[in-house]
Amino acid sequence: MQKNSKIWKCSICGNDFLSRSRLQQHRKEEHKNEIKSKFYGYHPELNIPCQFCGLICKRTCDLTKHERFCKENPNKQIWEGHKTSDETKKKLSNVAIKNLSGTHCNWLNKRKSYAEEYFETIFTDAESQYQVGRYTLDFAWTKSKIYIEVDGEQHYTKKSIEHDKNRTEFLIENGWRLLKRIRWSEFQKLSKVERENEIYRLLQTIKIQESF
Repeated sequence: MQKNSKIWKCSICGNDFLSRSRLQQHRKEEHKNEIKSKFYGYHPELNIPCQFCGLICKRTCDLTKHERFCKENPNKQIWEGHKTSDETKKKLSNVAIKNLSGTHCNWLNKRKSYAEEYFETIFTDAESQYQVGRYTLDFAWTKSKIYIEVDGEQHYTKKSIEHDKNRTEFLIENGWRLLKRIRWSEFQKLSKVERENEIYRLLQTIKIQESF
């Protein structure tokens, strides 16, 4: 044995060990049940039955909890969920209001893209970022219930296409009709004249729809 080396003693059986790792391994292999019994009320050699229904529990804490809510217990407790005080509810409410009015809520504070800002100067009579259920319409005309979407490339992935399909179905069920889905990358490739013609056709169509 090396001089001044530390001796690790097992508090259960009193055996000595030269390292802490050996002591831990010893306790795990030899005294597993004793440790469980001391700290967790676990008794592998004892099968503790419920006094009401006879269910076997190996831990006193499990038995106590079971008996409190046991169906056969005439004085059983009824679980009513976690109770929250009025003061806590008020604090939670204030935090929720703060988050909803701040940057934590995407649909209330959605950052507009350059494309949306561009078309905002064209569709001046439309409601921009109009909310329908949990969906946001880029440009909506509430009288005729038509809308136009201006989409970036992220809308053309497989996952986004499926999401937009479900979104469109929801909007159709609620009386909304998609007038045009403008793919911004394709729109940018148009010449100035082609852009003006496209915008003119859209404005004329919107004017006709709104006149009904």
